[in-house]
Amino acid sequence: MGAARTEHLAAFLLTASVCGCGARLASIDERVFLVEGAGGASNQLVLDTGHGPVVVDARLDPHLTDEINRKISAATRWETPAYVINSSGLPYRWLTNYRFPKAEIIASAATRRFMAERSPEFLKDLLALEKPPAWAAEINPVFPTLDFESKLVLRTPQFQIVILEMPPGVAPGNSVIFIPEKGILYGGDIVTRGTAPILRYADPAAWLECLERLRRMPLRTVAPGFGRAAPPSLIDEVARAVGAIETYDGGGIPPEIANLWNEDAALKRKLDEYLAAAKNSPERRSKSATAR
Repeated sequence: MGAARTEHLAAFLLTASVCGCGARLASIDERVFLVEGAGGASNQLVLDTGHGPVVVDARLDPHLTDEINRKISAATRWETPAYVINSSGLPYRWLTNYRFPKAEIIASAATRRFMAERSPEFLKDLLALEKPPAWAAEINPVFPTLDFESKLVLRTPQFQIVILEMPPGVAPGNSVIFIPEKGILYGGDIVTRGTAPILRYADPAAWLECLERLRRMPLRTVAPGFGRAAPPSLIDEVARAVGAIETYDGGGIPPEIANLWNEDAALKRKLDEYLAAAKNSPERRSKSATAR
């Protein structure tokens, strides 16, 4: 395992292990909540549909997942979620799916394939850390029970939940969630602030294509996959950072990256190695071979 890959995973595990005391269920609209992971940990979106909550994304730490589920139950007055949507196949978005035994798990077909292919690698990475978390041995990968191509719409008494598969900007099959009646977008790994998503599988050109599509949507609020909710102008900030990734050739950290992902110390220390890993990922090599 590369040093950068190990360090970035370790950083996510560290924030996951400490954010239980700070994870906050923030209301961003009527019946719409953002679980804000403290200290740079990943977010979740919670939608109170009136027919059981829909939770977008799981977490890494099963004990923190249980704690947040209790908060969701108290806020929505439902014992368990009806659906869990995995917006990405990266480990902090789905490894605790098994803590939702009564929920239908949803993801794009490409994300499901990515999970199945990469889960042994993710688990190996966890156990190879210098200090593996105590819960690492508990992880029991559960893959989505319902998958889709391109788009899936859940119609509820309160609003529509539109799940849109995006180009493979951060990982294959990565998706965003759009609530058209409220103009709310959950950006998953495509739109983040404070902390960058894992870049090992990233394709900056495809990522910019994702962001351009999101710019054209009628949005009022963006709920990022990391960090606090923001106006739609956050999409432009992310586009500038991704553009800096695409043109990065070493040296100091570009200000577009330093300003947006300002909580991600591991990223700043190892940016060269992260980008080298992304450029040499099997997905990118396969794409280059196909193009030739």
